[in-house]
Amino acid sequence: MPQTPLISVELLCMGKLKGGQHAYLQDGFAQYTERLKPYCKLIVTELPDEKIKPSHTTQDVQTLEGQRLLKYLDAHPAYVVVLTEHAKPTDSPHFAEAFYQRHPGLNSLSRGKQSGERPHLIFIIGGATGLSSAILDRADWKLSLSPMTFPHLMVRLLWVEQLYRAFRILNHEPYHK
Repeated sequence: MPQTPLISVELLCMGKLKGGQHAYLQDGFAQYTERLKPYCKLIVTELPDEKIKPSHTTQDVQTLEGQRLLKYLDAHPAYVVVLTEHAKPTDSPHFAEAFYQRHPGLNSLSRGKQSGERPHLIFIIGGATGLSSAILDRADWKLSLSPMTFPHLMVRLLWVEQLYRAFRILNHEPYHK
C-alpha cells in the first residue's frame, strides 16, 4: 500500500475527558494525537453524557445518550464505526486493513467519489453505561478492542493508539510491540 494521504478521522465520545484523576489518560491521548498528525487530522467531538440518577436504568441512560448521538449523526453523514465489546475482536494488522478498506480517503474503490458517498469515518465511544441498541443498529461496522470491558475514558487512549498503529502498519513503518 502506498503512503497514506492525510485524511480526517472523527472520534465521537459521550462525556468529557477531564483532568484530575484522568490526567494520565489525557496525557497519553495527547501524545498519540501528536503522533497522528503526519497521518490524519483527528477530530474529537465530545457530547454531554447523561447524568445518572437513581431513577434511571442503564437502558434509560443509553437511550438518552443514543438520542444525542443519533441527532449528531443525522447532521454529519459518515460511515459509522462503534467500539463495543460485543463485536468480534480483531488484531492490529486486520484492523489496519479493514480501516484502509473502509475509509473513503484511503480506499481505492472510493477514489471515484460515487454520489451519495459519506465523506469520512466517525468512530463512536459510548458513555459509562455503553451504547443503545439504536446506535448499535445504526453502525456500519462494529469493532472490538477486546472482549473485556474497559472504562469508556480509557477506551479513548486504547483506540487512538490502535489508530496510530494502523497508520504505521499501512505505511510499512516499524512499530515496537
